[in-house]
Amino acid sequence: MSEEFLKDVRINNCGRRFKFRVAGIIQQKGKILLVRMNDNKFFCFPGGHVELLEDTAHAVERELNEELYFNVKVDKLLYIHENFFDAPEGKYHELCFYYKATPVDENFETVDTFHEEIDQGQLVKHEYKWIDKKELTGFNARPTLVIENYVKDEDKFLHLLTNDLKK
Repeated sequence: MSEEFLKDVRINNCGRRFKFRVAGIIQQKGKILLVRMNDNKFFCFPGGHVELLEDTAHAVERELNEELYFNVKVDKLLYIHENFFDAPEGKYHELCFYYKATPVDENFETVDTFHEEIDQGQLVKHEYKWIDKKELTGFNARPTLVIENYVKDEDKFLHLLTNDLKK
C-alpha cells in the first residue's frame, strides 16, 4: 500500500466503508463544473479525500489543483453532507464538505475536458463538464440532495443527510 493512500481519511471494515471527502462547487458565467469518474453513470462535484491532519478548506484547494490543473480559492463552506449508500463493494458512510470555490486564474475558461491520472496506483478517468445552472436539476448528478439545495439557494449553509442504505 502506498504512502499516499495511507494519508487519506478512509476506513474499510467488513464490507462497511467510511470516507471523508471534500468537493468544490465552481460556478462561472452561469455554468457549474461537474465531473464523471471512470465511466460512472452520474456526475458529481469535483473533489477528493481529506488527508490525515489536513483541514477541509486546504483539502479542497489541493484536490481541485491536483485534478483540474488550476488553482482555486475557497470562498465559503456551503454544505456538510452525511451520505449513507450501497455500492457493489459494500455499504458506505461518506462525510463530505462542499465549498464554493473560485478559480484564481483570470484567464480561466469554461471548457469541457477529459483527462486520466494514476491515483493510488489505479488509472482514473475524469470527464469534466460545464452545465448551465438552470439544467442542473434535470441532469444526472449526485448527490441529489446537494444538487437540489444548491439550485434553490446557493449561499445558504446547510447540514444535509441522505440515507439510502438497504436493510
